[in-house]
Amino acid sequence: AMRTRYRKLRHPRLSRQLRRYICDRKIADGARVEAIQMAESCDLNELLSPLAKLALDATEALSVREWAADVVSRKGNSSLKKRLRPLALGVGGEDPKDELRGLALEACWPDHISASELFQSLKEPDHHLHGFYYKFISQGLTERLRPIDIPIALAWAEAQSGQHDSKLSGHEGLVISILNKAAKYLESPDVLMPFTRTLLVRLRLHDFLYQQSGVSLNEVLEARSDLRLRLVESLVTQFQKTKEDSHFIMHGGLRLVVREDFSWVVEHLQTSSKPEIEAAYAHLLNWIFNPDDASHANTVIEISRDHPVLVDVMPYWFNPINIESDEGRKAKESFLEHQRHRDEANKRRKPKLISPLPAEHLVTLLDQFETGDLEAWWKLCLLLEVEDDGRYCKNHYHMDVRELAGWKKASDMTKVRMIAAAYRYACGRDSDQKEWFGRADITYHPAVGGIRALLLLAKEATAQ
Repeated sequence: AMRTRYRKLRHPRLSRQLRRYICDRKIADGARVEAIQMAESCDLNELLSPLAKLALDATEALSVREWAADVVSRKGNSSLKKRLRPLALGVGGEDPKDELRGLALEACWPDHISASELFQSLKEPDHHLHGFYYKFISQGLTERLRPIDIPIALAWAEAQSGQHDSKLSGHEGLVISILNKAAKYLESPDVLMPFTRTLLVRLRLHDFLYQQSGVSLNEVLEARSDLRLRLVESLVTQFQKTKEDSHFIMHGGLRLVVREDFSWVVEHLQTSSKPEIEAAYAHLLNWIFNPDDASHANTVIEISRDHPVLVDVMPYWFNPINIESDEGRKAKESFLEHQRHRDEANKRRKPKLISPLPAEHLVTLLDQFETGDLEAWWKLCLLLEVEDDGRYCKNHYHMDVRELAGWKKASDMTKVRMIAAAYRYACGRDSDQKEWFGRADITYHPAVGGIRALLLLAKEATAQ
């Protein structure tokens, strides 16, 4: 609240006064940060150039550099923002939490850093640090991704072939965001083919079976069936294992081919000039074939005379099968393969539990606290925010620990121990105001732990 009133301090000589504080390394870092905040509140744009220089100085205090970069990224003109390029590319000195990089990317992308430079320099964000770099990767990058740069983004996305975890964040989340953005430009030949290759990679990794990852893409495809079918035409040309890839298209979490496309698939099967493409459409036809629909059955029987590949792909609809014959064994293998894909997809959908489980780690931290380690309390509070799969629980920022996942899952005895620990922490731990008071750039968890301890004691006292 105090900073909102800094603007009242503006006077003709303020710029000169603040410059001395901002640039003097002998002055405490906290005071320099406050001076930077005063300069911003009073719109002292003449100090933005010194702030850009300060942000680039690798010998300066990191907190001062981060505040300087923050102000320049938001208040600086195009020329000043461009000066932050080294930070955006990760070559600006110490930056352990990638805050400088995130701030500089916000300032430079896309006007002062090319798509090629950006994607060549990207690094996986730390999932435990939801700072400026994480925010840029999660939101800012694709929001400002220009149509002309989409092929470069897709080339990068295609190369990210590693499987993701259940959180679908970081680079894997960025891949999905790029696909969602690129889907709006599928009419461009420069976008369609790289989009096709990337999408097929992600379908093979079951990305779109995870929670809501395919919602945006499905909305685009459903709104434009012409683009959807054009994409399918492109996808079949990239099949490597026809049977498996057709399965991924049909059961990969996206509505790429639906039963209403039966006639369209038949037409493309009949007009295919390459055997591998004909086989691809035959497998798609097999997936959407409805044996209870007489028109489907009649059509398949009729076109199979000129396209015997249908008999190879759908033998059980044409001939009786001896379960001990080669055809019977193939049918069994096909069934087991389908089950394998289904089980693998279900496994990918199931969140991966972390080890040790939060409940087990919670007991360990309580043991540490009860042997004299007061710092274990605030670490324990952070742990209460975490689900068994490593994700933060709903409303994880809640100050009342009784609303957190860890508390709700804890045994009665563990809760009693936590209440006792909260009392000892509130009575025995100093608040360390000098570490956090007046600083908006950090969350000082020991102080947050103190608030949570006091609130828990108050709530429990009221409940009794």
